[in-house]
Amino acid sequence: MSYIAIDPEIDDTLLTKHTKRFAVMPYDFNTPFNTQVMSISKRPYTVLWAKCKSEEFISRTMPTRTMCMAGVPAVFPFSISYHISVINRLRIEGVQLFGCGFVHDSMSAGGVGSGMVTMRIKGQRRGPTACVEDKFGKSTYIEPYLSRSSVPGLVLVKDAMPELWSGVDANTMSIMERAVIMYVF
Repeated sequence: MSYIAIDPEIDDTLLTKHTKRFAVMPYDFNTPFNTQVMSISKRPYTVLWAKCKSEEFISRTMPTRTMCMAGVPAVFPFSISYHISVINRLRIEGVQLFGCGFVHDSMSAGGVGSGMVTMRIKGQRRGPTACVEDKFGKSTYIEPYLSRSSVPGLVLVKDAMPELWSGVDANTMSIMERAVIMYVF
């Protein structure tokens, strides 16, 4: 399986450590997207990395037609809240989408969670600067606010995968109730 990794903070040294199993190369913005997709599809286990935001990648490469026609999905393995505009653009173009994250609808001013696992709205609840502070143990993340209506196709994990839901720790239930997955075909 080959893919393109897009991340403005990507550490290409970590990617290249696995060169025995993967061919790792930088994405070449001077070569057409179609050409590069065809090239990596002929070689198994190839990773092209692009050190940029997803919005920049989409605007510079215009991959949507190729992705749609060739059945190339877009996968957002971390918080989809960073990619709302890109996700909605790809959805309109008919690209398959997969991803996960947390929604922040109906969260009280005090937030949710307790102890070392919390989620709190910082500043405004709406608008382009609305964000949420997530704390998981010693790690703290600031992410854009995401409502369920921002991205069509979001499904709560508890509804989509009830078999996984039974094992959720009661102490993290108020946060995990906000976990969503996205799959748009």
